[in-house]
Amino acid sequence: ASERTYSNAQNLLNWVKQQDGHIRAVPAHAVVNLLIEDAFDRIRPQAVSHGTRLLNEIPLDDVILVDSALLSIVLNNLLINAIANTRVPEIRITSRSHAHHSELRITDNGPGLPEAVMTRIQRIKAGDHTVRGEHGGSSSGLGFMIVEHIMNVLGGAFEVESANGSGTTILLRLPL
Repeated sequence: ASERTYSNAQNLLNWVKQQDGHIRAVPAHAVVNLLIEDAFDRIRPQAVSHGTRLLNEIPLDDVILVDSALLSIVLNNLLINAIANTRVPEIRITSRSHAHHSELRITDNGPGLPEAVMTRIQRIKAGDHTVRGEHGGSSSGLGFMIVEHIMNVLGGAFEVESANGSGTTILLRLPL
């Protein structure tokens, strides 16, 4: 199953890379709460089997201008990663509007990401897309590479904050 997941992620990443400059975001007004609920619906079976609570704390009147299909790919990658790799007890999603961007905050109360994974994420954000997990490692970085590419297409960015033993927060910043 993990080889199949890796292969699917690799294929998606290769497709995204081939589309570089050809993928065009088609923004439309979207109710963020409903986008999150759709993403939660797709991962709910895994969440239940791992005992993970999914909390959508985004108000129903929170509307952003975004390509919903592309943002869904980002959300799916991040949520599947949180459940599959860290087996977190809870995932909470909140939002906040700023002067020039909207922010989605995906927070879990799991064990946090190991330093090696955080290093791979920083290398990906710096443009190193040759990152692969070490033999026996739990993360190749493919999901974060996909997130990085798609967030660039959306005109946004992402950040990861994590410390060993204190959970992980992922910030998705999207232009207004």
